[in-house]
Parts: sequence; C-alpha cells; structure tokens
Amino acid sequence: MVAAAPELHIIAPTLLGPLPRGAFQTQVEGVRPSALETLLTRGRLSRCRQSGELSAVLAGLLGLESLPVGPVALLGMGGDPGESYWFRAAPIHLYPDRDRLLLLAGAQLQPREDEARILIDEFNALFQEDDLELVAQGGAWFLRTPHEPAIQTQPLERVCGRYMDEYLPVGPQARTWIAFLNEAQMLLHSSAVNRRREARGELPINGLWLWGGGYLPRCKKYSLIEAVYADAAEACGVAKLLGIKALLPAAKRLAQIKTTGGPTLAVWLRSQAALVQGDIDQWWQALAAFEESWAADALVALRTGAWRAVHLYPGSGQSWRITAADLRRFWRRRRAFTHWVTEEQM
Repeated sequence: MVAAAPELHIIAPTLLGPLPRGAFQTQVEGVRPSALETLLTRGRLSRCRQSGELSAVLAGLLGLESLPVGPVALLGMGGDPGESYWFRAAPIHLYPDRDRLLLLAGAQLQPREDEARILIDEFNALFQEDDLELVAQGGAWFLRTPHEPAIQTQPLERVCGRYMDEYLPVGPQARTWIAFLNEAQMLLHSSAVNRRREARGELPINGLWLWGGGYLPRCKKYSLIEAVYADAAEACGVAKLLGIKALLPAAKRLAQIKTTGGPTLAVWLRSQAALVQGDIDQWWQALAAFEESWAADALVALRTGAWRAVHLYPGSGQSWRITAADLRRFWRRRRAFTHWVTEEQM
C-alpha cells in the first residue's frame, strides 16, 4: 500500500499585512501574485485564535498554550536556558517625534560583534547588583532575570515603526520595569559605541526592547510536525524542545523541501523582516519572491501529488488549507491580491 503524501505547513508572517496606510500607493509595477491569488481564492480559509506573530502561530500549530520566546529562542540559537527566566531582547533606536518616541529596529540596528560585546559589558556592569544579565547568543540578545516579573510585554514586530509609549509593559510591576528601560536607554545613549556609529552614518543604539519572557516549557517530545525548515530562532528552539528534526539552512523555495514521510513546517520571514524595518519597497520585493519561489511551486507540488495539502499561515489570525481538489474548484473566480491584504487602522 502506497503511503499518502505528507502535508506542508508554511508560516509567512505579515505576508498579507497589515501594511502601513497608503502602502498600496507604492505598489511595485508588474507585481501581480497570480499563483498566490489562486491559493487564497480556492483554498479553505480558517480563523485562528492566535495573532499573526510567528511565536503565536507556532504555539497554536504545535499545541502549546503560549510560546515563551526568550528561552525557546535561546535554545534555538544554541544556548542553555537552564532553570532561569529569560526575555528576548533587541537593540533599538528611539527617534524623537514631537513629544513621543518612535521605535526603530531591524537589520540596520544590528551591532557589530565588537560593539555588542562593549554594550553588553557596560549593561551588565551597571545592572550587576540587580542580578540582571544581558547575553548574546548567535547574534541575538537575551536578558536573564532573577525571578518572574509581573508584567506583560509586546513582541518587537508589533512595535517597530510605532510610538513606543503605546506598547510599554503593563502589569503590577510595570512602573519598575519602565524605569529600568529608561535607565538602560540613558546608558546606551551615552556609550562611545554610538558616537562611532554616528560617525559612520549609522543609527545609534539608544534603547533596549524586551518581550517573550518565560521559563523553558516542559512538555512531551511529541509533535504532529516531523521536520522544520527555518532560520528563525524560536522555530529552531521548538524543534529542539519537541524532538523535531530541524533542517538548516531554511529553504529558499518550496521545491527545495524534501518530504520526510510526515508533516513538515517551513518558516519564511522575508516579509516580516521588511516591515520590521519599515521598508515597503522591500516588502513588495518579498511578495514577488514568495510568488515565484513558494506560491508557484505550491501549485506544481499539489498538482503532481508531491504534497497532499499545503497550509499557509500568513498571520492576522488566518490560515488556508489547499489541496489538489481545491485547485479544481474553477467556479471560485480568482480574487485580486489586494482583497486579502490589510492595512493598519491608524
């Protein structure tokens, strides 16, 4: 008896937005994702309780209530979270806009290795008495705390390009942690590292953002997913946590993914990386790349039976399941891509 073809799950956060208002006015000429339009129109749409962030989609897909990004990402980057409480941390640039601070992040804020070492040493020297430790692992930053703080934080992807005051920590200990962030901001602002960055025409690192705090989850090493193609730290951490085979580097196109006999997960972050940096042109380029290397490949793979079904998780609480039979629903006329994309309500 021939085994049925496996199913492929693709997480592509912000593939369908939300985009900054007016983004469609800068649409790249000639970009018409017809293959993606076919998948969205003929596939079966479902609503998810999870938000669009990668960590939320991963948690829902793998049967976890929530995903503490800090320790899971640290594990995925090759670190050892142990029994400590960890936040994910990121160097940011705070840009004064009238009486508010606009938060910028992304690749342009990634410090050089020597810069990161200096900034982290300065931070740890200042906060040593508070038993706070900032560490770098695989190019990412993490903050260890001596106990679980009574605060709720917002993911970096949700805050980038927005005013920071709307997303500050909330909870019983929020005032203490906001004061801590302000102190860290003053420390980073005064560092000689930033004077050298500005001399090179680079944005100074004058702030720190924290999110995804938690302890490493204890759960059974079992998952419906048998292989993961991803560079994302939290996805690699989930693979290690649940005993899933992680295949690196992440596939650049769907056709490169080999079937393992069971369901496979692929994470594609190019759209999200563009929006984190506030680069709409780059987002359109990412869309064109997804059309050519993923959506078009998915149509071929489904029609040839390489995959029994393709699941697409583009964020915003939506998911699609597409099969070869779905593609034959010719009576469902293809809708324009702009029908599916959302803009921010600001």
